[in-house]
Amino acid sequence: MPVPGASPALVFMHFLGGSAETWKPVEERLERDHRCVRLDLPGFGAAATLDGRPVAEMADWIEAEIAGRVSGAWVLVGHSMSAKVALLIARRAADGERRLAGLSGLVLAAGSPPSPEPMPGGKREEMLGWFEGDAARSRREADGFILANVSDRLPDTLHERAVADVLRMSRQAWRHWLEHGSREDLTGAIGTIDTPALLLAGADDAALGPDAQQALTLPHLPAARLEIVEGAAHLLPMEQPDRVASLIGAFVAGLGLAAAGHVLEARHGTGHETVHEAGRITSRTRAALQARARPDDAGYRPRVLDEAALACLRTLVDRILPRPDGLRIDLAARLDAMLAEATGDGWRFAALPRDQDSYRKGLATLEEVSRARHGAAFVDVPDAEQDGMLDRLAAGTLGGKAPEFLSGTQMQLWFEEVRGDAARLFMAHPKVQERIGCVAVQTGGDAALTGFAPSEYALPPLGVRA
Repeated sequence: MPVPGASPALVFMHFLGGSAETWKPVEERLERDHRCVRLDLPGFGAAATLDGRPVAEMADWIEAEIAGRVSGAWVLVGHSMSAKVALLIARRAADGERRLAGLSGLVLAAGSPPSPEPMPGGKREEMLGWFEGDAARSRREADGFILANVSDRLPDTLHERAVADVLRMSRQAWRHWLEHGSREDLTGAIGTIDTPALLLAGADDAALGPDAQQALTLPHLPAARLEIVEGAAHLLPMEQPDRVASLIGAFVAGLGLAAAGHVLEARHGTGHETVHEAGRITSRTRAALQARARPDDAGYRPRVLDEAALACLRTLVDRILPRPDGLRIDLAARLDAMLAEATGDGWRFAALPRDQDSYRKGLATLEEVSRARHGAAFVDVPDAEQDGMLDRLAAGTLGGKAPEFLSGTQMQLWFEEVRGDAARLFMAHPKVQERIGCVAVQTGGDAALTGFAPSEYALPPLGVRA
């Protein structure tokens, strides 16, 4: 049995015509380490008595299911049709939706994209005519549908299960997706989402395979990577459960155990609730906290600095801002991202170049002095010598003379900026705010502010002695 809170829960959704059973072979390989929750969409599986719904209403349905069955951190897994639903839920989570605060990652298998799903018109019309005849004909059409979406025939047990799912679904839900859901254009609504994501594509999937994922879905997920699953077409969770489970497990492990603390605890008065779930912050504030709390990417690639400069900055920040256990935030990577996105404090010393150039030249100067005085890069110099160099930095006596370096005075000013930037990013992290007991994020929630209640706070009329 998985240890509660040790890693995010996995929430699985299925393909068009499928059910929660689709993911059972993968769940069997992951359930020892993860709590797995498999959900049926309206019109399918155990919810086959319901009619089909627009994507937004399916997202509402899934959100309610998650809110009732999952707490803490979780990863949402969508397959084919439900990937479009998953993207909309991820968008809402990124925008600060209260009950989605624990979303830590996204896995999309053979996913329907935010744009209208690519499908030849003739194929759509052909599929709309399926399952309208007698039982024998419907059985043949269901059998053919499953066979057409796999690279090789599934084992008999899985094949029969998949066919049974298709036969028990709501015919109205089938038609609704083909006529409406698959044609919905959510590209504007989805935009770009920074949630860590894994895209899985069957190598033999002709409709929603690697090319479609690369062109239609990846642009919306800058923090995603695409993995191609060999020996699979569209029903890859049933075709290659070992490989799919391995990829999902590795992805979740890559989020770090810190993902389990992605929903951060804080005490407010007599209650004990999470900052992200608290009703006293706005959705915009919650979204900002959610983004700040997201676990750092262990494979972060610098966007402004180069790899050597990023390593130097990591060492520098560790010397000036030691962090206790449990608060190992990659501040250097966050500083690099801050430079790339121009989200700093908006001002600089007049004696310094723009922020990106200041950081590049400041780190280059520190490296040059380190090699000249100690014969090694700053990261390789012993702690005592590093601290001595930082003392000189603070005093304005460490600098270079060439144009590609900063002078001693400039280095002194730059060092002040680095300390300020690092401290600001550190203190902005919700885990740090929790550790020091900060509750200043309570901003009143999304409800309209109505001011003070007159009966409690009204001032006495003018001219009347209180």
